[in-house]
Amino acid sequence: MASFTLEDWNPLYAEGDNREETRLIGIEFEGKPKPQETLNSTSYPFVGEEWLDAEQIAMEVSDDEYSDPEDWVDWSERGAYIKNRLNEQGVEVAGVGYDGGGKEFVTFPDSISHFKKGGSERLKNVVEFLSETTDPDYMSGTHIHVSKLDSDTQTTWNNIYWFEMCFAPQLQKIFGRVTHWARTPLPEGYFSQVNNRDEVLFQAPLKRPEPATNQVYSKGSMVVDRGNRYEFRGPKASHDLDEILAWAELCNNIVEMCANGYIKNMTFSEVLKGKYIRKYVDKIGKNNEARKITPEERAKSIADVGYVQININQNKVL
Repeated sequence: MASFTLEDWNPLYAEGDNREETRLIGIEFEGKPKPQETLNSTSYPFVGEEWLDAEQIAMEVSDDEYSDPEDWVDWSERGAYIKNRLNEQGVEVAGVGYDGGGKEFVTFPDSISHFKKGGSERLKNVVEFLSETTDPDYMSGTHIHVSKLDSDTQTTWNNIYWFEMCFAPQLQKIFGRVTHWARTPLPEGYFSQVNNRDEVLFQAPLKRPEPATNQVYSKGSMVVDRGNRYEFRGPKASHDLDEILAWAELCNNIVEMCANGYIKNMTFSEVLKGKYIRKYVDKIGKNNEARKITPEERAKSIADVGYVQININQNKVL
């Protein structure tokens, strides 16, 4: 699995950015490689790996010698090989990993300024490559990583947690996905009250004490504190650049709002500011009634939320 913790980063700031006040956005794109016969007609046939000569790859990315190519199953070296080949062709990725039957492609972090201006050229190149070689299947997702600033505090994270818990229905509509890999953040009593039901209602707010090493939490919540960044795991897989720009704008807005302190009376509409997220929310509301953000949902504040619904063991695109 590709990771934001294992790479040597090459952050890209825009001219005029104050690095102490400007957040970086990095993205993990998940997708399933297209059939090999399709990839053979592209510039990137190596993504599918059916053709790979394991011994050749091992020699290129490792000092080890393999007497039998069949013994070569090191996924990190496979990912490194694909990453290097992509970089040679002008597709700049920070890492390539594996997730189930698909792959993950990790971008280098760009400042939010680039996203607000339509995305950097290197981001556009990655999206174009993904559109050519992978399918955004319903089992895959797009993870948006927003960097922390030195000015962030524990209150910033607490506010993000509460925001995602109380506004999960609106966020799931915008992100287009309900999945057990990105559940509503866990209220108090989560493990004792679920009992394998499909849906559970909790009176809000009942924020659960932060678990230190709980793997279900770290892999299954819609938002996760990753130490140097906040990971938003809710969006569906996508090759639509405008959609990706909208999600990045939304996630940055959430973090910025939550970093400013008291959010109990903040309405959901306050994070729908920006060219891409405004246009996107209007578009999905017109094209899919199930994803429409109603005026009531826009006007709702955390103080208004009476109950939080937790979806259990679901994995679907809205």
